[in-house]
Amino acid sequence: MHISITSMNPARSRLLMRLTGDIDLAVADRLRLALTTTLAAKTVNELLVDLSAATFLDCTGVTALLDGRRAALGLSKRYDITGASGTVLRVLQLTGVLPGLAYTPPRARGSRTSTVAARPPANVSRGQQSERRAVTATDTRRTTE
Repeated sequence: MHISITSMNPARSRLLMRLTGDIDLAVADRLRLALTTTLAAKTVNELLVDLSAATFLDCTGVTALLDGRRAALGLSKRYDITGASGTVLRVLQLTGVLPGLAYTPPRARGSRTSTVAARPPANVSRGQQSERRAVTATDTRRTTE
């Protein structure tokens, strides 16, 4: 796995972390460290993790991405995942973690990009949350097919 980090604005408060290659047991600790270290920087308010060049994702990689999410929540920073497709997207779907991650599907030609919210609004009941997750999962599948 290769990690590249680029700034999305001059103040370096919005960063893009692009992951390339396999995200598995061999690199999960390195990814976790990169995510938490980047988020801990005082100037960083937002981290967008781009998985468009990731070719494989196992459960240790999923856990590292979730640990990054937890770190961001603990630091009150924005953390989004984008670009997952193919096997990587399927692993995220099968493990059921997409509702827990703010996920932006890769942009298809002629379609609008939507974001799956990390948490439902506080005024939404549990029944409505389940309904919303079901609709979101369906919408995500349609977007990626």
